[in-house]
Formats: sequence, C-alpha cells, structure tokens
Amino acid sequence: MNGWRGSRPAVGQAAWDERIERADVLAVAYPFAAEVLHFYTELAKWQKGVYQGVEQAVQATGSRVVAGRLREILHLELVVPAFPALLELCRRRAPAGLAQMAAAMEAAGESRWVELLSAYWSAERAEEMAREIPESFFAQAILQPYAEALANTVPAFKLDGTPLRCPLCGALPLVSVLRPEGDGARRSLLCSLCLHEWDYRRLVCAYCGEESDPRLPVFVSEALPHLRVEACESCKHYVTGVNLAQDGRAVPLVDELTAIPLHLWAEQQGYRRAVPNLLRV
Repeated sequence: MNGWRGSRPAVGQAAWDERIERADVLAVAYPFAAEVLHFYTELAKWQKGVYQGVEQAVQATGSRVVAGRLREILHLELVVPAFPALLELCRRRAPAGLAQMAAAMEAAGESRWVELLSAYWSAERAEEMAREIPESFFAQAILQPYAEALANTVPAFKLDGTPLRCPLCGALPLVSVLRPEGDGARRSLLCSLCLHEWDYRRLVCAYCGEESDPRLPVFVSEALPHLRVEACESCKHYVTGVNLAQDGRAVPLVDELTAIPLHLWAEQQGYRRAVPNLLRV
C-alpha cells in the first residue's frame, strides 16, 4: 500500500513529527475537524518540546523505569515549569472555551497546577478527572509527553496475557489499532497516557473483557472507512478503532480526533467512552 508507515509505530521524537504531519494532512481532508486539528498541531509541537526535555533529563541520569511502575514517582521539577508555556499557547491558539479556562488557570497559580498534575498522575483518578474536570486537560497535555518519555526507557518485557490497562502505567486504552499481519490483522491498544501500545486479542472488549462475539458489534461509517466503533453490549462502552489496512498512513492518536461523528452516533446508541481523548472531542 502506498504510504504504508510500517508494521510498528514510530517512537521518540519521530513519533511527534509523524503526529504533527498527520494533523496537518487531516485538517485539509476533514474540514469539520479542522479547528481541532489546527490546534492539535500547535499543541503537539509544544508537547514535543516537553518530551525532548524529559528525555534529556532521563538520559542524563541514566534512570530506567520498570514495566508496571511508571506512575510510582512524579518528577514535579520536570513538569510544573511546563505549565506557563502551555497556558500561553492555549490563550493564543486554543478555541475560545479552552482559552478562557487557561486564563483562569493562570490566575489560580502554581499550587493549583501541582494539585492537578499530582491528581491526574494517580491511576485511580485520571479517567474520572478526564470525564468530569475540564481543567484536567492541562495536566494530561503535560503528562502525556512526560509519561511517553519515561515509557520509552522501559526494558523489553514479556506481556502477561492481554491486560485491560496499559502494562506500563495502568491507564485505560484510548484507541484500538488494527495492523495487517499475514492474511489477517493484529490488534493492539494505545494507552491514553503514556501512548504505549500493547497487543490485545481481536474479539475481546477493551474495557470489561467480554469475549462473546455477538456482544461485540463493530460499526463503520462510509465517510470515515478506516475508523470504527468497537462496542460492547455487556458494559456499554466502546473504543475508537483505527484500521491501518484501510489507511496505512493513519496515525491512531491523531486520526482518532476526526472521529467526532462516530462519537456522536455511539453516544446516541447508548454507548460511552471510558476515557475521552486529549481535546475532549
């Protein structure tokens, strides 16, 4: 397939470059999502800088993280200083609602920033905050590249079964990814925090583990043929699926931002996401 990016996702700074490039392409292809994607482009450029800073700090110390223990320590000295630049970016380039929220967050001061970062880093509260506390966007925007930089230091490890949560940081999956393999496709889940991908069985709910095929419907839109709603009738959750056999140029984290019509449809059918994407669309 022309434009095929390979069997595994890009890593490190190359991954951020790929996300930025893809957002620019999708903004032209899907005008209904252009505002979101234009802002994401600017945000991803800023996140890449955060990633680079954390990566350099980690390399300087030679520290490595063990799988499953990524969230045991939060280096506030690496993430709190990123807050002012993020707020400035949002005031200048974000949609109006987020820009206003950035101004309020600036007035709240550093103690509130630390509170948000620490709470979101807690595996027990992150998904709840993403759903119910709009200001959690700022914590997630900073902690996503921070967590990815830490995740990239984890030595190779053997995956124990097919866990419902990320084996590195314990967060819920944001996207289900299908990659061509032989005559079929291999499925993986993309973490909503550290952006690690782990292999997962094809016909299993990504949230409750339901394995009955009749209870796991998949819905596809003609307008977005490489995106899917992978639903579960048992827990009534769904995850956005990105099928790279349909579009090998897709970047799951970014293409998911264009799934706005699918999300609206799924919610109308009574399904819900356990964790929203970074921009809450």
